[in-house]
Formats: sequence, structure tokens, C-alpha cells
Amino acid sequence: KSRPLPPCTAMPEGLLRTLFTAHFDPVYQFEGVPHFIGIDMGKICHVTIGAAENVTKVRTAFMETVKAEELPYRIEKYFKDFKIVGGFIDRLPLMTDSDKIRSKTQNIIMPMQYEQGNNGAMLTPKTDEYGNLSYVSAHRTMHLDLLVSAIKNGWMTFSGYGSQKETIIHHLRAMVRTLVESKEGTEKIPVWIKKDKNDHYFHSLGYMYKAVHQYYNG
Repeated sequence: KSRPLPPCTAMPEGLLRTLFTAHFDPVYQFEGVPHFIGIDMGKICHVTIGAAENVTKVRTAFMETVKAEELPYRIEKYFKDFKIVGGFIDRLPLMTDSDKIRSKTQNIIMPMQYEQGNNGAMLTPKTDEYGNLSYVSAHRTMHLDLLVSAIKNGWMTFSGYGSQKETIIHHLRAMVRTLVESKEGTEKIPVWIKKDKNDHYFHSLGYMYKAVHQYYNG
């Protein structure tokens, strides 16, 4: 059972270091195990591919950065090398690019847009004017809490990270969970805030793990 998160915290560096395996090259030995992908979009995209037997047994298999214009070609290789069954990519700021990835993968990789409230729901499907699934909106705090709880409970280990170990640790510690006053001023609500702009793998891992959670828990 997962432990509740304290109101104001970054992830402990000591804990993160214990979760990195010796396999820093791409890990291909999970044949038959479903794989999931998370992509943080920008001029430079941060990609995480993980293998998961269930929500409590997840290992990253490959993590890399890719130029946005090269991402469609890399997607083809990812799908060739790994059995990818689900994933999320952030919808903003490159909405057209994320929509192309959705179409290219036949909705296996879906764009996600953070919304702070999202009417209390973790995920909400959004359709276009023709009624087709366009993207999903996510409750930002609930979504990021899900990833951090998994990491703190030891449900995720890191392989396939290349020379990026210190970068990944830095990114995972670049967000802090704190309490802020609600818009109405009636209560304190938990939010994740940046203490450093370099938090890309935090979100990339969050998208990947949410795809795991969606696949196994719905």
C-alpha cells in the first residue's frame, strides 16, 4: 500500500540513487512484457520507455533526448525495438507535433494537457468537433503524485539511462510539492511547483507511469 505524501517535499536524492540499476544501456530483455512511453515535448524532447508487469513492477528500459523534428522517425524505431502498448505526450506547447504523434501511432500515444482542478478527475477524455478522441486532460497534482508515490514506494527502477543518471536525478528533484491558497481563498491545496526549469524527465516519467496505470488499473 502506498504511503501518503507529505505536504511539502522534493524527492530524496539518496532514495533516487538506490533505484538505478547497473544496466545503463538500452534494456531489451523484457520480451513479451508490455512497454509504455512518456514524452516531454519541446525543441528537445525527453523520452522515457518503460517495461511494466504491473503498476508496482516497472523498470525504465530506455531514456533519451531527441530533437522535435526527429521525433517521428525515432517513434518508428521505438515501436520496432519495444512492445509499446500505451503512452502519453504533452499536448503543449507543440500541439500540432503531438497530434501528429497521436495519429502516427493510431492513438497508442495520446496527448495530455495538465489542468489543476480537472473537476476532481485524474483523467478526462476530450473530443474534437467531430466527436473523435483528441487528447486527455489530467489533474496535475494527482497525476504527479501518482509517479512520486510509485518512486517512493520502490515500484520503479531505472535502466537504459545512458550517461544521464545525474541529469535524471536533478530533474526528479526539480519539483517541490507544497500547499497554496485556493482561488476562493477558503483552503490550502497541494500543487507541484518548479524550483528549477530543468524538470523534463519528471514529466516524461509521469506520462510513462500514467500509461502503465491506465493499462493495468483503467
